[in-house]
Amino acid sequence: MREPTTCFVAERLNSTTFKIVEEDQYLEYPQVFVKILDETLVIVDTGCGGAAKGPDVALTSLREYLETVPLADNGKELLNPGARLSYTVVCTHCHFDHIGTSLLSIEDGVWGVEQFGDHPKSLICASSYDRSFLSPANLSRNSLCENIGIRTPLYKVSHWLGDGQFLQHNSHSLPLQVFHTPGHTPDELAAWDPDERVLFIGDSFYEWVPIIFPSHGNMIRFSDSIGKMKQLIAGWNADESSSRVKIACGHVTYCADGEAILNDVDEFLWLVVTGAVKPKQSEESRGEIFDLYEGDGGKYSIRCPRRLVVDFRADEEAMTKLKRRNGLIL
Repeated sequence: MREPTTCFVAERLNSTTFKIVEEDQYLEYPQVFVKILDETLVIVDTGCGGAAKGPDVALTSLREYLETVPLADNGKELLNPGARLSYTVVCTHCHFDHIGTSLLSIEDGVWGVEQFGDHPKSLICASSYDRSFLSPANLSRNSLCENIGIRTPLYKVSHWLGDGQFLQHNSHSLPLQVFHTPGHTPDELAAWDPDERVLFIGDSFYEWVPIIFPSHGNMIRFSDSIGKMKQLIAGWNADESSSRVKIACGHVTYCADGEAILNDVDEFLWLVVTGAVKPKQSEESRGEIFDLYEGDGGKYSIRCPRRLVVDFRADEEAMTKLKRRNGLIL
């Protein structure tokens, strides 16, 4: 009997973690990371909710995929046979391609982050940095579901994560620590796996596709978060007996040297806000001008509302901190 077609492609990231890419109709191709622990499956983001690119795809539920599809990189075994393990979902932020749903009405089914809330022992975790950003009154707009005309997932955050907090399961700490990294969105967070030495950063940045600041983005907070992650990774890398920290992003990039890519992003941000890199393209969207900045070779690029760059340049403290991080002042 042939296995059903699916919109998910999985590969092993390390000894405990799998990377699952969803081939979706929005061409986002989100990266979902699944870490297997003795007591729970930790899922970093849940993708677009089965919005398959191909019209004939049969299996579009991420949870069903985890529970029914054997993976070659897992010895042809299922990741969670019979839902034996509970789920601990970590939402790096609330955009539709990370909590997603492709459905237009609640009667059509339960997908995306919703499907994991059905498990009686599962947890859905999000940043406590700005709870109002995730409130029911604001989620449709802030998730961008409203913009693209899809229904907003219905879910309840069971654990609001503080900065530096370890994940909890049944009152026990799990080996994953979260850090608030606002900028792309106010609720952006990063999850640190000290055992595998990987930092999962959601949509803070990546390579080869634009680093996007939506209307609710904040470039000054982003810069501070870059500085924070640089400091954290420098400290973790100070242990020369361990492997260097890798970074795994919400799209495209998943095994980059953390220190190197952060230095590159920091340098590119400096070039943008100082005007050394000029906008390559400008367009109006939802009542404001968005500019696209692209570095040499296209490895790094930023798309953002023009006002964010203007505001950054006018903030002397932000400019000084960024200049210092790039080694231009002591």
